[in-house]
Amino acid sequence: MGMDEVAAGATPYLFGGPARPACTNCNRTTELWSNFCQFKSSGPVCPLWGDLMMLDFYKSTFCFMFDRAAPGCWATPASATCMDEGGDFQGRGLPALLEAGLASPQDLLVASFGLHHGDRQEYSALLSAFLAYYAEHAALLPKLLWQQVSAQHFDGPGGEYNGGKLPFACKTIEGYIVEGQGQLVLEPGHKDTADVLHGGWRNALADPIMRAAGVPIIQSFNDTVPLSDAHRDNGSGHECTHYCFPSAPQILL
Repeated sequence: MGMDEVAAGATPYLFGGPARPACTNCNRTTELWSNFCQFKSSGPVCPLWGDLMMLDFYKSTFCFMFDRAAPGCWATPASATCMDEGGDFQGRGLPALLEAGLASPQDLLVASFGLHHGDRQEYSALLSAFLAYYAEHAALLPKLLWQQVSAQHFDGPGGEYNGGKLPFACKTIEGYIVEGQGQLVLEPGHKDTADVLHGGWRNALADPIMRAAGVPIIQSFNDTVPLSDAHRDNGSGHECTHYCFPSAPQILL
């Protein structure tokens, strides 16, 4: 759907409009908006930092805010920087914001890392170091929001990656239902062996640390637990971490 159609009153599918079976979200038009509304987007972006899950969130945000964005933002050369590990944030991401004069207390900084960390002690130390750096420079940095690690649907406990190579067959995380207000409930006869009720071990570790620091948390885990059939093929085979467009990134936004 083009911007001219929206301007004429057409309703996009995400906002209750009719589905278009022929649309696979892979056919680009020459319109600028097309580069921001799908996961293979290649259009210019403002400076971004984060892992690939956060990049999906940013892309959905660009799409949603397309007709309200400052024109200068779209003219900026592509400068997205992938920072998968926690040490990258206080090691180069946040210092770069300060050095370039891009940080503003009026802005929001949505941060998340965790998927690339498999050791609890290491992850805890990185979270503390990140918050310590942010607290030291909070007067100059944007307001911080913490994004939970979304659910994965590999064959490991609680959907965790358990080894293997692409392509993967994503599995349902059995024994849980999502009730009103995003509450995750354990079904009778099941045990919460992977701490899914607390968002898996990464969120179970990070959430109390963020709350103690007064950092608001974007709750993204519970709503993604049922979405085992919403993962995508990134070009190298089907995997069970990143989500299709539209699905989880738009829900979280």
